[in-house]
Amino acid sequence: AVLFFILRWPLLIANAGGFLVAVLISYLLNKTWTFADTSRGSESLRRGAVFLAVATIGLGVGSAVISLAALFVAPIFAKLAATGATFLWNFTASRRWVFRPA
Repeated sequence: AVLFFILRWPLLIANAGGFLVAVLISYLLNKTWTFADTSRGSESLRRGAVFLAVATIGLGVGSAVISLAALFVAPIFAKLAATGATFLWNFTASRRWVFRPA
């Protein structure tokens, strides 16, 4: 929202910029809190790489929802819809492929 409303970045570029910050924070919080993952070393690196892939697909999901929803509603509501869709994708995929027991 800051990138779009305050810095006036184009909508999808602002979404991608927010993604870069969010993916790092999300990985750290999911690893330590949501899934209480204690992996280290190469397993932790593998999980980080899979998390990045999952999150990148989530970026595509969110961008698609924003693009479609922004045709009908204000950008902030399009972003809210994209946030919900992306949350569902990221949590489900993280539980299934990233933070499952080794």
